[in-house]
This record gives sequence, C-alpha cells and structure tokens, in this order.
Amino acid sequence: MKYSIAEILERALGGDKVNGKAALLQKYDNPTLRKILKYTFSDKITFEQMPPGAPPYKPNQLTDVENVIYAETRRLYLFTDGGNPNLKQLRKETLFVELLENVDPKDAEILIGMKDKKLPEKYKGITKAVVKKAFPDML
Repeated sequence: MKYSIAEILERALGGDKVNGKAALLQKYDNPTLRKILKYTFSDKITFEQMPPGAPPYKPNQLTDVENVIYAETRRLYLFTDGGNPNLKQLRKETLFVELLENVDPKDAEILIGMKDKKLPEKYKGITKAVVKKAFPDML
C-alpha cells in the first residue's frame, strides 16, 4: 500500500528529533516524496511567478484519492520559474488550481506549501535540516 504524502509526513513527525524524523522519511522514501521535499526546500527551485498563498479552489471531495499525487507530480516543473517558458501565466495558475482540485485535500495543502517554500504549519517538524539528514545528496 502506498501512503499519501500527507500520511508519510505525519508518520515522520513521530520521529524523535532530527535523526528520528529523517529515518522515517527514509523508511517511506519514494520519488514523489523526494520531488515535493526538493521543490519545497531547494534554494535553486523557485515559484516567484506564482501568486503566494492558496488560490481559490474546491478541495477534492472524492474518497480514495490519496495516491493521485503520485501521478500528478510529473507536472510540478510547470509551476517553477523557467519550467516551461512558453506557458502563459494564466494557464500556469489554472493548471495549478486543477492540480489542487485533483489530489487529496491534505496533499493539496502540501503542494500550496511547496509553492510557498514552506510546509503547512502542522508539519513544522519536517525542516530543511531533517530533509538534508534524510537525503544528503538531494539539496
């Protein structure tokens, strides 16, 4: 069973200090988790062209959509600065809203935080230091 990104981060919060949290991130390591953490904490990846905060969107009301984010992360580059220079600003923002509406509401909050370069407050124990400890080659 694949855990949603939100579930993985919640489990990692149960770790003791930096090392414990890092070990739990490593335990549930997968390409989607790494990509979201990299886009959140890497100084080289920016979202300055995207408006800050949550755009107006309708959170997904369907059940069993926790794994949708695994298919959708392939498109995250579209929202980064320089990701697709041919993409107009309005289209970029529309695609981001569509992404948020397709994924689990908890994962949508994480994606909004990723864009704003900080995880939602409830995951404040998952810091750049924890991510560096878990995946030293990533950042």
